[in-house]
Amino acid sequence: MNKILLCTLITVVSMAAFDSFAKSKRASNLNDPTCDMVETATLGVSFNQIPVALDGFQAYINSKRDKIFKLAADLEISDIVLHNINYNIIHNNQGGYPSAEEKYYVMNGGLSFKMKDANKVPLLMEKVSALGFQVNFNMNAYRQCR
Repeated sequence: MNKILLCTLITVVSMAAFDSFAKSKRASNLNDPTCDMVETATLGVSFNQIPVALDGFQAYINSKRDKIFKLAADLEISDIVLHNINYNIIHNNQGGYPSAEEKYYVMNGGLSFKMKDANKVPLLMEKVSALGFQVNFNMNAYRQCR
């Protein structure tokens, strides 16, 4: 009987101590001064059905990129980096048989840029869209502890 009582007492005390420890770790983690919110803003620029020559599509992409970097510099956004380039080029032929129409190619795709200063993104987005670019904005924020 004493052994059962002793085992029960040890179990209850251990569970209470563990629960107290777990709660204190959660609480201190929430208020830990070594933790920061890390924000990353992504500005995306899309282009659709742009007629291109096979030897000229890279110049089109580079032109878009350079215009956005110039706008960012004008707005004193220094931490912007090109994050992703995605595009495809398709032929106007609908398939099935050779076409008598003049052959041409169109490009679809986009560029994405990352930056840490999310406060300036709305102004950059406004300037980019004023150039006639299709633009979107995404925000990611997470807690990082040292």
